[in-house]
Amino acid sequence: MMTGTSPNNIFISYGRQDAAEFVDKLVKDLQRAGFAVWRDTAELQSPRAWDAQIESAIKQADVVVAVLTPHSVRSGRGSESDGADSVCLDELAFARFSPPPTPIVPILLRHCEPPFVIYRLQYIDFLGATEDEARYGVALDELIRSINGLKTGIRPSYRGPKLEPLDFDLYLNLKTRGFVGREWLIDELFERLQRADGSTAVILACEPGWGKTSFTGHLFRTNPGGQLLAAHFCRADRADSIDPRRFVESLIAMTALRISSYQAAVTQRLPELEELLRANKAKDAFERLFLQELAKFDRKTLGVLPRYILVDGLDEAVGTSTQSTIATLLAQTIDLFPEWLHLVATSRDRPSILDEFGDATIMRLRPHDPRNRHDVQSMIAGLLGSSGVNNGAVQSTPASPDLIEMIAAKADGNALCAAQLALSARKCGMDVNAIAVLPRGLGALYQAIFKRRFDLRPAEWRTLRDILELIVVTRAPFPIAFAARVRGDAAEYATRDAIEEISDLLNLYDDKLRLFHQTLMEFLVHPGSPFFVNPKQGAERLLHFLNDRSGLKSLSQPLKEFCRQNFDDWLLQCQELARYSETLPQIYDDLFFSRPIEPLPYYVCGVTIRDRDRQLISYLAAGGLAETVASIISLAFVRAADRFRAAGADPWISRLGLPSPDEATTAAISRGINMSFEIACFGLGWTRALGQLAPELRPRLVQILNDKDAAALNWVFGWLDIAAGRDVLGISGYFEDQAGAIRSDWAEIEGELRRPNQA
Repeated sequence: MMTGTSPNNIFISYGRQDAAEFVDKLVKDLQRAGFAVWRDTAELQSPRAWDAQIESAIKQADVVVAVLTPHSVRSGRGSESDGADSVCLDELAFARFSPPPTPIVPILLRHCEPPFVIYRLQYIDFLGATEDEARYGVALDELIRSINGLKTGIRPSYRGPKLEPLDFDLYLNLKTRGFVGREWLIDELFERLQRADGSTAVILACEPGWGKTSFTGHLFRTNPGGQLLAAHFCRADRADSIDPRRFVESLIAMTALRISSYQAAVTQRLPELEELLRANKAKDAFERLFLQELAKFDRKTLGVLPRYILVDGLDEAVGTSTQSTIATLLAQTIDLFPEWLHLVATSRDRPSILDEFGDATIMRLRPHDPRNRHDVQSMIAGLLGSSGVNNGAVQSTPASPDLIEMIAAKADGNALCAAQLALSARKCGMDVNAIAVLPRGLGALYQAIFKRRFDLRPAEWRTLRDILELIVVTRAPFPIAFAARVRGDAAEYATRDAIEEISDLLNLYDDKLRLFHQTLMEFLVHPGSPFFVNPKQGAERLLHFLNDRSGLKSLSQPLKEFCRQNFDDWLLQCQELARYSETLPQIYDDLFFSRPIEPLPYYVCGVTIRDRDRQLISYLAAGGLAETVASIISLAFVRAADRFRAAGADPWISRLGLPSPDEATTAAISRGINMSFEIACFGLGWTRALGQLAPELRPRLVQILNDKDAAALNWVFGWLDIAAGRDVLGISGYFEDQAGAIRSDWAEIEGELRRPNQA
């Protein structure tokens, strides 16, 4: 039994039906190796509640060992199911998300698809180990090394091809917190999927606040029936989640990590995938490397059919400036899906999106559906209940039925509205009478909440508005410490006190905050709102802060990275561009060109320019800052050349016959050259865009491309292109390929600039 003081505590999560005998042996071997091991059959103590004991044991553990078998990953609908979800899924979710998280080491005992909560982790292969003692010994040694490594701070190993699925775990953990009900919707959804004459696409359409992301997050986490192949969650505030190219890459990576035969097939075609994504051909990549590869598989190897991919929030992806959206990509390829594969998607009930899918089955989710109202009431009861612990058993104090019914009536079937009313009632002590006088509808509810809290406290509202201005102009969660810095609140007291006033309307994680829902953003930024928050004012204040070099230079590297990621959004909202015409190049230098060296990418990208950057250059040029953009470009080439010189390759370039550098020096040179590549690609991409938007500046841009630093950079890239870097410096062939791609794009861009303008 674990005491909580041993440095070697292990919790074993397993399915008794198909792993009990194996775990008996594993426990003894781990104990002989000096570990204290907890397993449910031996360690559960009556009369303590089972859940409480499990959670306590996981919290005391240094590591959770997850034994993966069909029984341990089963869901209530799967072929291996006994009618109930595996408790192992709950154990792993608790270990993964309950702060602080407990590291997990998966071991694969029998063939199965790893659950989504740990599918990215590298598992230890125990297949066949129960019949082969030598194989078992090798796997056990690897397990012990992994456990000891995690305990000493070594990060867990990840597996898969050179692709990375998007990680939505923390976002979905927040969205599914307190999830209840919806069994009726799961039944109805799967009944639609099983119909032989049904549509390939099933779209759940509902209005804001119904709880679609909470529902899809529940599907992703529990995977009822084991039929979910891959999932994606579109978020308007997260640019990579609405980029069709990243969508395709993430789906391919997620599927590869769960189906080994697909991983083997797609790994052989990675260069083709990279080329298609680089060329912005997401639809072709999805068709060739996802749908066509899946269509080759024998149905018998695919588990419970039909399988489906899940895409949440198609309406969230319409804000991108790219020519295609994720919804358009799916609509254009839906007829190419293998017959065993379906699409399940969610969206606001908008004809502009739903009409793209033609014959899709549209399931409109009505707030007045009695089943939905029942779920909403259950959720309210859970939010209002206060928890206590007595002798290890979790107890709940039920809320007043009258209060539950009044909140449900005011929410009118809207889960989001009900949740906010319940949280406000709990935070402010609102009773039935106080709830009764509130208006219906989300907008009216937000107005009532702010009016109740700030009508008689205008000074407090102004402080909060200062903070909200920063949040609404920024896509990413906003660091509280940075908000205080921008406001000049060195002690952070006033900033944190103001945030506490609306903590029930915010999502707070890792000392960063964002509004809890898009509908609150829409309410605040609407000019007609009595509590209007102007994002342009937030942009002005952020740029004013960055314009002060002392403020910018004093920021930590994580805060500088936050500014880099969001700077284009702030600049696009700025109304006083002329104020920054002279200092903008210096801001770019401090933020982008002088940042620390980053890890190498895994594929050759050449020169590309994001649609967001093209939009930004257009905005700056229209605002009279075209010359400023040219100055930024010129500085980029200077800094790229500086980075190459600082990489330390010059002695080997200028003096023939030097022995190759040692491994550490080669690695340092590689990282420095890669930063030079990245800054040069920035300069070339902006050069191409500005040349197209401001033809009168083409002669100036040609001159920039032939200035001393740019010309020197072009020459050393040519030196790398002829494999000299590989032969002399011992660096990888990636640099040869990347240098060749950049020089090819460089020549093409210069040719475009020299070409006479077409009338």
